[in-house]
Amino acid sequence: MKHLKKEIKLMFPALCPEEKALSYSKYMDLPIDPLPDNILEQINADPLQSDKVLPIERITHFFEHGFEETDFGFRILDDGVGYLAHYLYVPDLDMPKLGWWFGWSGQKPESVPDGCGNIRYKIWCPPDHWDHCPANGVDDSDGTIMEESLDMGSGGPVIRSLVRAIDPREIGVSKELLDEYGEKHQVLQLTHEHSENVTDRIFSAIMRPCPDGGLELRARVWWGYKYEGKKFVRDDDPGKLQCSEKLLRNNLLHSSYEFNHLRKLLHMH
Repeated sequence: MKHLKKEIKLMFPALCPEEKALSYSKYMDLPIDPLPDNILEQINADPLQSDKVLPIERITHFFEHGFEETDFGFRILDDGVGYLAHYLYVPDLDMPKLGWWFGWSGQKPESVPDGCGNIRYKIWCPPDHWDHCPANGVDDSDGTIMEESLDMGSGGPVIRSLVRAIDPREIGVSKELLDEYGEKHQVLQLTHEHSENVTDRIFSAIMRPCPDGGLELRARVWWGYKYEGKKFVRDDDPGKLQCSEKLLRNNLLHSSYEFNHLRKLLHMH
């Protein structure tokens, strides 16, 4: 495909001895399956038309409705903000299993010394994942440190972010809607990802079980925004790498690969 590099290789250092001693280190060598052609075609498609972009000022519309005409694509807006819409259907996975995975993979094994990343996060997407851990070393009350690249081993920038959850009620999502999500065993996610080297981004997602099995994930991302004073404001720091079509395509590529691989990984576990 014209925009994508077919070769997938590891960009981070090899596992340390303590990581190699863990039984699940073998999953670092689990082959990454190709993506379906229809997914690659969507990633390679032209940018979305401007009228298909959801402005961040209408983010509550996404949480209130979920389904939209345009669920997959990207666009660089006139002000330089990068917008991304992503849809994934993951068969054979359920919400309890996914919840277990997020909890387990977010905690480093105690036997591994500092500075080696988090192997539990690495095996999810070996070409791109390096570290994922509580910022305070205990829980996520102070945010989560996440270190990854987003291009399946093509040599792009490594992004080290502090990820903080945003209370959806602060932006106008009602308690009744949040209760409804819980009753339906659905997950609403809203975070601010702050990085020193790449423009900040606001990430929003809805995860829910499908009636016929499996689960689906819908995400909307705005690269170039941060959350301050209970408001979304521009991150226009000139010292940071700004968003580009390449970064957005790579973001779609990475997210599609990582969930495709997670499905395979959890079936091996």
